[in-house]
Amino acid sequence: MQHAHICWIALVLFCGSVTQVGRANDKLRDALVAELNAMECPGALVGVLVGKEPPQVFCVGVADVKTKAPMQRDFHMRIASVTKPILGTAVLLLADEGKLSVDDPMSKYVSDVPGGETITLRQLANNTSGLFNSIENKEFQAAIVTDPKRPWPAKDILAAAFAKPSYHEPGKAWRYSNTNAVLLGEVIDKVAGTPHAKFINERVLKPLGLAQTGFVPDATVPPPAPSSYRNGYEHKWLGYGQTFYDVTEYSAAWSGAAGNMYSTVDDLLKAAKPIATGALLSEKSRGELHSWVKSTRAELEYGFCIGTSHGWQGHYGDVPGYSSFMGYFPAKDISLVTLTNLSNNKDGTSPAERMRDVVIKYLDLNTK
Repeated sequence: MQHAHICWIALVLFCGSVTQVGRANDKLRDALVAELNAMECPGALVGVLVGKEPPQVFCVGVADVKTKAPMQRDFHMRIASVTKPILGTAVLLLADEGKLSVDDPMSKYVSDVPGGETITLRQLANNTSGLFNSIENKEFQAAIVTDPKRPWPAKDILAAAFAKPSYHEPGKAWRYSNTNAVLLGEVIDKVAGTPHAKFINERVLKPLGLAQTGFVPDATVPPPAPSSYRNGYEHKWLGYGQTFYDVTEYSAAWSGAAGNMYSTVDDLLKAAKPIATGALLSEKSRGELHSWVKSTRAELEYGFCIGTSHGWQGHYGDVPGYSSFMGYFPAKDISLVTLTNLSNNKDGTSPAERMRDVVIKYLDLNTK
């Protein structure tokens, strides 16, 4: 694959309304541009929603490094693991209907899962199942690299996970694994009697008014969408390296129910608060949503497919070409979304998280 030559430019559009908390929009805009250029990240969409005030959305940088077309507010972007809190909401909705219990063993729904008789749905959701993360399987990685547009049904993703030993016994430790969410997608399929993508659309996305959100139907994100990029290894685009690749046409189907959704900055701004607070759920399920366990990551606790850190509740993620963050800060009633068309920086950091931190510093929330 040819490596693109990048010309970084400080292009930014302010695409939203001025709010009281954001009167100094020029200051925030300048800080976002500076961070974007420091990362050598092509483009980003950054949205902030404070209470009932109009949202602020910044369209920063370029959608394509060759044409220099600007980022647009209505772009569809892959949201990677920001998919997980939406997925978890769907599972808890089924629990509210009495169609499943989070204490059910995985073997009740999917056979041949290693340790499935003792792994509960709760342990899948909070990443304490111990199941191997499919994307860490080197053979699976090689297959993705060889055919980056290939569709990956759940059974093949799970086969890649189950081919490797579990990390630990169920409930004994915390270890992040996409396999958990892929299995929860399978549970929804069986219990709801319909594909999880359809169930989530009908029961989560439509009630929240998220008309521009869904599971990616094929290899590429529905238009309009930016070109997308990744820093991979010199001879392998997958992985976290320092060689710049255009991965616009590549699929993320290998992430399945764990990360193969797309959305817009405005849809995620609508979703951040109701998803984080469990607005669609019963009181019991909201308690389950926020039943936090300690993770192996500093300052992070994890609930039912959602994390909490420094007062924020939400999720971040990356798949080749995109990084994402959707969070809600209850103490100040602030929703924050950052989306970039670069999945990872050359130093291994997340572009979306670094743009998030610029906003947090600007808002002076003193959360870090």
